[in-house]
Amino acid sequence: MGGGIAGLWTLARLRAMGYRCLLLEQLALGAGQTIASQGIIHGGVKYALGSGGATDASKAIAQMPGVWRACLEGHGEVDLRKARVLSEHQYLWTAPGLSGMLGGLGATLAMRADCRGVDGVRRPTVLRGAPRSVSVYEVDEPVLDARSVVEAFAKEHGAWCVRPRGIKRLGCSHRADGTVESVWVHGPGDTGEGAVFPKAVVCVAGEGNAVLRSIAGNGGRGALPDKPQVRPLHMVMVRGAPGPMFAHCVGASTLPRLTITSAPDERGSGGWVWYVGGAIAEPESGAIERDEAAQISATLRVMHEVLGWVDVRGCELATCRWNRAEGVPSVQTRVARPEGPTISRAEGGNVMYAWPTKLAFAPLLAERVSEQLSSMGVTPSGAGGVEAPSVFEPAPIAPRPWEGRMVVSKDGFPTIQEVTWNSARSATLD
Repeated sequence: MGGGIAGLWTLARLRAMGYRCLLLEQLALGAGQTIASQGIIHGGVKYALGSGGATDASKAIAQMPGVWRACLEGHGEVDLRKARVLSEHQYLWTAPGLSGMLGGLGATLAMRADCRGVDGVRRPTVLRGAPRSVSVYEVDEPVLDARSVVEAFAKEHGAWCVRPRGIKRLGCSHRADGTVESVWVHGPGDTGEGAVFPKAVVCVAGEGNAVLRSIAGNGGRGALPDKPQVRPLHMVMVRGAPGPMFAHCVGASTLPRLTITSAPDERGSGGWVWYVGGAIAEPESGAIERDEAAQISATLRVMHEVLGWVDVRGCELATCRWNRAEGVPSVQTRVARPEGPTISRAEGGNVMYAWPTKLAFAPLLAERVSEQLSSMGVTPSGAGGVEAPSVFEPAPIAPRPWEGRMVVSKDGFPTIQEVTWNSARSATLD
């Protein structure tokens, strides 16, 4: 249940093991966190910045770029050779005037084999005009076009990825012991109804797991699994940007002031779109309380401070809101974020709720789901097709955030909500 990166990677792994699987998605493959992500395959550098060394989070994620690169090269557990690598590297840059801080930061980064300082023409084009006080580091973390990753999975496994033609009601039937016997859908109008009868249900719908939890319950007699925690973001999109950019603006905090990734604007101007996150998009900065105009102004103000040599006055801007959903960490830390994938399942139940925490962790989550199935006694029965009821149709692929947003219309059918763009010249910086 859920057609993001977690569901797609889990589907691919389980089918390779011989399981008969069907992936159910409400809107479109990748809709939600996956395509709304910035496509960075983190290797842990960002998490070490404020601490002066490797944290548990950085250790947990350090192996992930290698796993993904193997798949991108065609010799990993899934074939991602069709996925688009937008940049082989991430970059870190410091705001002008932060040279005093660079001693500690430079020492931290110098100890890492996957990070090195770059100067002159080796810098990304957008950063070449920076003042001499700005330092730039290159990090071995690839940035992917998240939609193309979804497309690569769909090419191999799309026949087993479906969505309801429309949704009036979604529900589960339970056996006497509380386990789920069937998952059913009633469609609006004349779209009909249908059900599937799984041995196990894996809920990997991100924020949607909260709704699935209310429908499927604990799937057994044990305690109801914890609700996911949700952390909202208010991202900014810049259309007509001056060039490609894949970089974090770093300081004393582990959270970059800005994180900018880019993609060609294939449906718009034909130039580049910047997708801007980092601290400016986080609740702590006030991003969630700001309306679109205020968030655009706040982001342009920070860009003026840390990218003052770049002119974006001719650009158009818009914002998008989305929520990161993740499991609750077993041991609460100061930031209360899990340091890896989380899976919750009631004892004796046949429903599990899983969150990868980050895009990069999808392979590890799929591995742990397969281990859970084995411990439940659910064994492969052949990787043949699963016939879906006629209420379902092949799941399409969601648009990128700057191309539109998938929503459910008032009458229960999936639809695309268009983006409204605003001129940068109309924004105020105060």
